[in-house]
Amino acid sequence: MPNVKMKLTDSKINLNKILICFLLLTSYFSLLTSLASAEDFAIISADQMEYLYQSNTYIARGSVTITFGESMLYADEILLDSKTYDAVAIGNVTYMDPDANISAERIELNLKTKLGTIYESNVFYKNHNFRIRSGEISKTGEKSFSLDKADVTTCDALL
Repeated sequence: MPNVKMKLTDSKINLNKILICFLLLTSYFSLLTSLASAEDFAIISADQMEYLYQSNTYIARGSVTITFGESMLYADEILLDSKTYDAVAIGNVTYMDPDANISAERIELNLKTKLGTIYESNVFYKNHNFRIRSGEISKTGEKSFSLDKADVTTCDALL
């Protein structure tokens, strides 16, 4: 009988070790996911994709989607610098985030700062119901813009 008791004790010790290891691993992975927020990386999907090592650039073609935090960028082709997060989207471009919906022929945008230039675009700013149609719009600061050949309205009618 003493051997049976010893085996039960050994199995309890092993179970405790397994439980402690599981809790440590769970804590470790939850720490990692909290440190790497969704704003720290872009998710790219496309029909074709290549990576140019020397320039740290992804070239994605065909039904391209980039998800970056709460922002989505769609286009026929997108070039993305993986170090600076500068993106150039060309052809049937749509950009959406919690503040705005944009359709354009071309967008040059830094995904982190949201600064850049859009060409031949229609923009809808949701908070103030602003609709803008422009040949070129540059966002140069948090709340500063430069518009060229632009129409702006707060009416619900499309421009």
